Amino acid sequence: MARFLVRRLAILPFALLLVLFSGYAYALLGRWFQQKLNPFFAAPQAVADLLTVAEISGKKFPGVRLAYVGDGNNVCHSLMLICAALGVNLCVSSPEGYEPREEFTGRTGELAAQNGSVYAFTHDPEKAVRGADFVYTDVWASMGQEAETEIRRKKFQPYQINSRLVKGAAKDFSVLHCLPAHRGDEITDEIMDGPHARVFDQAENRLHAQKAIILKLLAPEMAERLSGTESA
Repeated sequence: MARFLVRRLAILPFALLLVLFSGYAYALLGRWFQQKLNPFFAAPQAVADLLTVAEISGKKFPGVRLAYVGDGNNVCHSLMLICAALGVNLCVSSPEGYEPREEFTGRTGELAAQNGSVYAFTHDPEKAVRGADFVYTDVWASMGQEAETEIRRKKFQPYQINSRLVKGAAKDFSVLHCLPAHRGDEITDEIMDGPHARVFDQAENRLHAQKAIILKLLAPEMAERLSGTESA
């Protein structure tokens, strides 16, 4: 329904409709870029992703190893930046021609150096997954790329998250996906429904992450008190 509305309403009137006149909301949190969904960032998703990593790893980021296997898209870009900022070691693996954009690679390297984490890229998905505590993937063809689906399916087949690929991951690895998933493409049923999948915990955390972001934006002092980061 939201996608239907956004196609037919300009962003500002849509926001005013919800926030100012409807009484349903005090704020609208969206991912916009030039009146469209942002093709380069998915920052709120990345916050939910790292909240999930924190829950599973015991709130310890240093030393955590995360592998992202798939398209170098907006989810990948945001994951690169937040992992580097919080000290999570990240290895990205994408096919040739579908790598993350260079400007994000450069900034990620800078942040990783500042925060004691490691960022790496490889075209070899097995190398990326080796020893990983978390294995993350996303759809091979995002919104607006539907015409490329068959081409991408052939290019990305070696990057499918399946039982063979994850053999090299850490013993208690977790699988993440921002959903919706295309089963049989970027991830198999066996993995999606298996004991290592934490995708529904991750999906739940999107709610909590959005609430935290809104609180930080609208009531920063309250957010600091609740997080225990308020200055003495």
